[in-house]
Amino acid sequence: MKDTIRSFAPSYIDATKFCDNFFLSAAWLGSPCTRDHFFTTVLMPLYSAKSWSTERADVIALFFAACAIGCIFDMSRPLYDPMAFLMNKMAAGALAIASPIEHPTMTALEALQAHLFFHQLSDRPIAISRFWILSSVAFRMTHALGLHRDSRAWGLDPQIEQRRRWLFWQLNFMDAVAAASYGRPRYFNPHHYDCPMPDESFRPDLKGCEYLSCHVLVTSL
Repeated sequence: MKDTIRSFAPSYIDATKFCDNFFLSAAWLGSPCTRDHFFTTVLMPLYSAKSWSTERADVIALFFAACAIGCIFDMSRPLYDPMAFLMNKMAAGALAIASPIEHPTMTALEALQAHLFFHQLSDRPIAISRFWILSSVAFRMTHALGLHRDSRAWGLDPQIEQRRRWLFWQLNFMDAVAAASYGRPRYFNPHHYDCPMPDESFRPDLKGCEYLSCHVLVTSL
């Protein structure tokens, strides 16, 4: 099944371009890591592998989700590019294989976040309905992984701890934007989480950008 999904992957040149577009134009709204980390741990290993049968499905999902958004932000391609929607479908297929509801992982949640972002960008009639339903799954996965809690006393690796914080606040930010845009109630209640804000040094590529927007928007709604 994973190798079948691989057959729909763009060429390495196109994939590199799409992922560059994702980090240059869309990452400030939500991205799992820096560009360099993504390229060295996700994109390059996938394209150097002879088969995807042993690759993690959540990593494949994250790759396709980033490509789908990057394709949308490619100004050289047509509007409503079928390639973007195809890669978004492949991201959804890889997520189905990963079964994040039964086996939640941070990578699967990052992929789902990007998948949700694609629906936010879409103006198709079903996009809002899909976003609202799937976002509830993502937000509950956040609680299942304990991302809403202060993990400083858990003895986690500093990089993992910062990754957890960044992911939580990105989803909290997405929740606030969705509630304000659609006129619907928020999911995250400030009384029910104590996750500290992330350290900007973890994401120097976004320093002064998302950290500030998260704090201002989330605390004002």
